[in-house]
Amino acid sequence: QGRASETAALFAPSARLTFAAGSPKPGTIEGDAIVDAMAAREQQTDVTTRHVISNVVTSMRSDGSVDVNYLLTLYRSERVGEQCAITVADIDERVVRHGESWRIAERTIMPVFKI
Repeated sequence: QGRASETAALFAPSARLTFAAGSPKPGTIEGDAIVDAMAAREQQTDVTTRHVISNVVTSMRSDGSVDVNYLLTLYRSERVGEQCAITVADIDERVVRHGESWRIAERTIMPVFKI
C-alpha cells in the first residue's frame, strides 16, 4: 500500500533477510541494506502486492529470542486490476528484544511454488 519503507523498522539493526532459491532474486541482504531495499520497493509504484500470512507457529529459544514460522501467500501484479502471480512460501524468522520492542533478527523466505 505504498509504505514498504516503514517495514524496515521491524528489523533489528544487524538483521539478515534471505531470499532462498526459487526467489526472483535469491540472496541475503543485511543491516542498512534492508532499509535501502524497502525504500527501493516503495518506489515501485507500478507493482501491487498483498501478503496473506497463516499457520503461524512460535517457539521460545533458551537465549530469549523467538522462532516464528509461517506460510506466506503473496499476490503480485504489475498493474492494478490485471492478472496477478501468486507465490506460496515458507517463512522462518527469529525475533529478538530490541529495547522495549521485538525486532526481526533473521528472516528467510523459501518459495514453495508459484501459481
